[in-house]
Amino acid sequence: MPDHIELVAKELLAFNLALEKDVKLVLVRKEGTSKFHSICGHILERVGISGKCPVCDVVIDMHENSAENIENRVKEIIEQYNSITDLVVDLPPVNPRGRNFRVKSSRMNV
Repeated sequence: MPDHIELVAKELLAFNLALEKDVKLVLVRKEGTSKFHSICGHILERVGISGKCPVCDVVIDMHENSAENIENRVKEIIEQYNSITDLVVDLPPVNPRGRNFRVKSSRMNV
């Protein structure tokens, strides 16, 4: 995935044209996604790129844990709003402030 928003926008335009979709980029807050264990919800003890859960006593990759938490947030949104036709997917950070952009699709095929 490219790190420049212009490249992401061009790829997104090509994707939309090829698949006849209307996917949009939307700014997302990613704070707190790696702090809590995606399985039990307890606060992780961070050690570099790994984290240890004091309750489950397992060492996990913080990036994978963050991705799972983001996925869980998306599932919660979809469950809360079954009638909404937007699917939200995260992209990697694309600006120096570390903010993420989220892809918002007009169709929900989950």
